[in-house]
Amino acid sequence: MLERLLTVLFCKRCALCDKVIAQEEELCELCRVKLPRIGSNICPFCGRDRQNCHCGLEHFAFDGAAAPLYYTGQARHLIHQFKYYGQRHLAAPLAQLMAGRVREAFPGERFDLLVPVPMHRLERREREYNHSALLARELSRRLGVPCREKALSKVRETRRQRGLTGAERRQNLRDAFTPGKGVTLAGKTVLLIDDVLTTGSTAEECAKALKSAGAKGVYCVTACATLWEREK
Repeated sequence: MLERLLTVLFCKRCALCDKVIAQEEELCELCRVKLPRIGSNICPFCGRDRQNCHCGLEHFAFDGAAAPLYYTGQARHLIHQFKYYGQRHLAAPLAQLMAGRVREAFPGERFDLLVPVPMHRLERREREYNHSALLARELSRRLGVPCREKALSKVRETRRQRGLTGAERRQNLRDAFTPGKGVTLAGKTVLLIDDVLTTGSTAEECAKALKSAGAKGVYCVTACATLWEREK
């Protein structure tokens, strides 16, 4: 009786459905299968399936983007738990999926460092942790590429991007990021890390800042990409 009670109280459970799982897992097999995965025939610029890509006429400062999941259903719930509800341990399964997508999407690239999208100090105070930095640390272990969390700085507070149009997002983030103090990236190829790719505005501004510090190439990997919405 006591053993059963301890099992119920202390066993590990799936982050999505609460089913009992092995200690080394974060999601049960059924929930992993149900995740809205992005297929293998992807656009090299926005990271979406080609049938969901409409970026053909866009020009980005970053050189390519990739994501393993669409930001919908179970994946959206997973990101919310990780980002807003303190479930920091979810960085591990998300980073595992991201690492697989990096290998698939950028097989010929050798990355010199990983750089997470930074938060402004006021945002950091409100959230307590930078979710992008947690993903970058986990990815660093999986890819064997060093992580430099201070390579970028966010120098001004911005409005939340949610609900803004593409034009509003670009204006909101314009000149919000700069290279970290004393950072030089001459000839380096950088992999930028974030949670969700929507219009690419965040990756765009970060890539501009990284290239101003001498980065040769900037690619972006996120845990999720939204289903493309044309700018209103």
